[in-house]
Amino acid sequence: MDVGAQELLYVVAPMITSFGVLLFGTSFNVVFMATLLILGNLAFAWHPIARSQSAEQSTGTRSAPLRIATFRRLVVLQFLIGIPMGTLAIILTTFGEYHGSDLAAGILLGVNGVGALVGTIWIGKRPFRTPLASALRWTAICFGMSFLGVAFLDLPFPLFTAAAFVAGIGFPMALTQVFHMVAQSVPVGSLNEANAWVVSAVGVGIAEGTWLSGMIIGTLGSVNGAMLTVGLAAAAAVLGGLSAPRGTRESMPEPSVKG
Repeated sequence: MDVGAQELLYVVAPMITSFGVLLFGTSFNVVFMATLLILGNLAFAWHPIARSQSAEQSTGTRSAPLRIATFRRLVVLQFLIGIPMGTLAIILTTFGEYHGSDLAAGILLGVNGVGALVGTIWIGKRPFRTPLASALRWTAICFGMSFLGVAFLDLPFPLFTAAAFVAGIGFPMALTQVFHMVAQSVPVGSLNEANAWVVSAVGVGIAEGTWLSGMIIGTLGSVNGAMLTVGLAAAAAVLGGLSAPRGTRESMPEPSVKG
């Protein structure tokens, strides 16, 4: 449900942003969006379920998650699958500029978000029957391969739109499996810290992908830069899949602290 809500935001957020720009202008819309972010974080922090869960975990057994080999692999995986997501906005914007369309990037981002929502519903309704570690490995690899479709800016808009849709499916499926695997790999008292690590890792990966794609496209130009950027991003996701844990508890240290 959490991942599904996030993917729904990928569809709704561009619409809210466009609406904010229309109402408040470009500059004040930044303040508007930041206000929504702060309100959302406060609402989450003060929600009774979040507070009770935090109190429950604080009394459990705690152990530094990074001491666990399985968890370290999950952090690396999160970073690597974040790189394609960081390149996505740059690639879709570049496609719009290449074809002289001001609307293309927004439409493509929305379509990609719909693909992500489909992936979320898919993994929620029909979870894979293979072991979780194996399913995660192949999901990350397939996500990387599916991303290759957006490398070609010369594609006509309908085909590129289909490629953007397909590229959105795998990311939430991988995220869902990562969070399940985290829950199985670390002590319950360490879940807050563990989830913070994996969320931060994917955020750093997204930032890295955005920076690299901007630098490469700025240096090589739209067509060649997009192909190289997407190729590297896809390779990162495939590498993440290959480096995924082989099980949920490859190396579990003894608990170090009792709450």
